[in-house]
Amino acid sequence: MVRFFKLNNIDEFKCLADKCPDTCCSGWMIEIDEASLGKYKAVSGSYSSVLDERIDYTEKVFKQKESGDCSFLCASKLCDMYSNLGEASLCDTCRLYPRHIEEFLNVREMTLSISCPEAARLLLESEKQPVLVEVSEEEFDKAEFQKKEFCNEEFIKEKSAQEISYDEDDYEDFDGELYEQLLAARQALIEVMQNRELSYNERAEAVVNMATKLQDELDGFEPVDLEGARIGTYDFARELFVCLKELEHLKAGRGAAIDAAEKLLYDSGEAGWQQNKSDFAKYCISSGINTELMKEQLTVYYLYAYFCGAVYDDYVAAKAYGAIVHPLLIEELWTARWLENGKELSIEDMVRVVYEYARELENSNPNLIKTDEMLDEICFAN
Repeated sequence: MVRFFKLNNIDEFKCLADKCPDTCCSGWMIEIDEASLGKYKAVSGSYSSVLDERIDYTEKVFKQKESGDCSFLCASKLCDMYSNLGEASLCDTCRLYPRHIEEFLNVREMTLSISCPEAARLLLESEKQPVLVEVSEEEFDKAEFQKKEFCNEEFIKEKSAQEISYDEDDYEDFDGELYEQLLAARQALIEVMQNRELSYNERAEAVVNMATKLQDELDGFEPVDLEGARIGTYDFARELFVCLKELEHLKAGRGAAIDAAEKLLYDSGEAGWQQNKSDFAKYCISSGINTELMKEQLTVYYLYAYFCGAVYDDYVAAKAYGAIVHPLLIEELWTARWLENGKELSIEDMVRVVYEYARELENSNPNLIKTDEMLDEICFAN
């Protein structure tokens, strides 16, 4: 029996379509599922030649324009394929996004990817604690298929009626015991992170320490406490920023933007960095911006979305470390944007920093793998 869970903010999401401040149809190679490929090959009439021209059937992706936009993205920021063939033409990636589904043997978990501007805004502006709630398969299917407001009831009914099989043979090597350990650890880490009697940095240190001990236990080593607090220090921030520069840049100009942020943050040395961080914190307090809560929400998001995925690659500590590191790097980029804007920062600026950061990470499997490798090395080097 398969159990279904979804994050408690999913029903609040509505795609902004052409009103979105950015587009999800640019800057990444969109993979096409086999069923959709077969459907595209079967299209007849004048639009079939357009599909042949814009789809790479060998690589199973939509081709990109020189700008990095999907070949079907119109100037209106709408999808040309949808306009001509209707909502049923959407491949799984386009239909689901920004919904993110993790599969664990007899469990399916659905979260909202913050590489989407509206999903990022929902997370940053919410004071509600994110929670995975168990739902029926019918409710899960509705949340999965009702991605856009224009997905009509007939389409949802048709998709939900399709037979979906969950073959346990696909999970022959699945380590159920490790998965149960990860589930318990995730809950414990989230409870620590949501303890608002402690500062974010104190909670972050505790999360890293707990996850590192668990990794030691799983690897057969004697668990030890990490020595000294590094989170919130200049040296740690610089070390993490170097990791950010090592990632593949998916959008033109991203590398230059990261380099510019690095100069703003660190060219004045440790004293300048500390002063800027102090001034930024004061600015946020006076402006009613609760960065402590935002970092907490981001950490819990990353724990829900990625931590239990360690059952497939054993990067337990690295994934917990990432849940701390990503919000810290996002805060560095918020500070850089604040400096760039003459020490002003809007919620729109903060949302943009989050989804641009998340797109570099989440829309690239090589970046996800490289991040785990780098964080694993940093975590156990300190």
